[in-house]
Amino acid sequence: MLKTVRSRILFFSFFSVFALSALALLSWSIIGKAENAAKHLIENRLTESWLLSDLEQDLRHVQDLSYKIKAQLMLWKEIDQEFASLSVSIPAKWSAIQQNMELNNWANENDDHS
Repeated sequence: MLKTVRSRILFFSFFSVFALSALALLSWSIIGKAENAAKHLIENRLTESWLLSDLEQDLRHVQDLSYKIKAQLMLWKEIDQEFASLSVSIPAKWSAIQQNMELNNWANENDDHS
């Protein structure tokens, strides 16, 4: 069957194209599975991290605001605006943490109002 050089070249070129196509399909399916796994991780597992990270960011903003006030780098109008936005944002984020099933116990243990 593969006695001539021409037939061997054609056979191995078609075989190479077929192997490359199979490898591409396999890679495509692996990429799809990895995409679904990453989406599942982001939607279901990182919610708690994002909630805590948002709260930490606001608390750091309060700390920065206090340093700026102490150094007298801000006017009272700016201070009032920043404090008003933080006094709305922090309770909203704390409420979201308390409503999260994974963080509910932690939030109740660390709630200073109880």
